[in-house]
Amino acid sequence: MKYLLIVALLFIAACSHHKKCESCDLKKAVTESKAVEFDGHCANGLCLKKMKVKCDPTITAAYKGKHYCFSSEEARDTFMKDIDNNVKKAHESWASIIGGNPGSN
Repeated sequence: MKYLLIVALLFIAACSHHKKCESCDLKKAVTESKAVEFDGHCANGLCLKKMKVKCDPTITAAYKGKHYCFSSEEARDTFMKDIDNNVKKAHESWASIIGGNPGSN
């Protein structure tokens, strides 16, 4: 009976560890498979606050072949309401922060 209990506990531990790894792998796949604009900073933060804001790599949106990352689902939804204007504002803010052309990344 002890043997079965030990095996069951080891199995549960292995499964819970596996789920954690899947989550890590998902975030890694999202960030590696897409070239995210603004070096992975929140596009809405650039647009509204004109500053770099750390984003969650699992909260993204694609528009005209570009991928944008956001700090929250609310930030993504706000940004998407006026996407053309907000993309322009975010690029202008990014250019002023990094010193370059508004259309460059």
